[in-house]
Amino acid sequence: NIDLLLSIEKLVSGIPGIRFDTDFTAAPKIRSVQLAETILRCVQEALTNIIRHSGASRCQIDMTESDGMCLLIVRDNGASNEQVVSGNGIKGMRERVLAQGGSLNLEKDLEGFTLEIELPLGVTNED
Repeated sequence: NIDLLLSIEKLVSGIPGIRFDTDFTAAPKIRSVQLAETILRCVQEALTNIIRHSGASRCQIDMTESDGMCLLIVRDNGASNEQVVSGNGIKGMRERVLAQGGSLNLEKDLEGFTLEIELPLGVTNED
């Protein structure tokens, strides 16, 4: 099994001004290097966007499993009035996720920004 929680905690340590909380208590076991890399790269890009664009003071990163799917949710409380524009980072995330048969949804509201990624575990989780 690949310990994504540890990798993500290393990513967020040392980022000043933002409180990060993680919940991986219901996370699936990740065995595929490709699946783990997709998840980790998406979290990296989400963090980059939070730092550059959101003005957030808090970020929640959760991973759960439901019906054979891995669900990753990254939420921040950023108050940016900017419209979400799919730049290279978001396009890259979407391509990675779609290549594995998953989906990526973005939502901006008055409480902040939410990135939701759903990836099938099935065969792709057995390298």
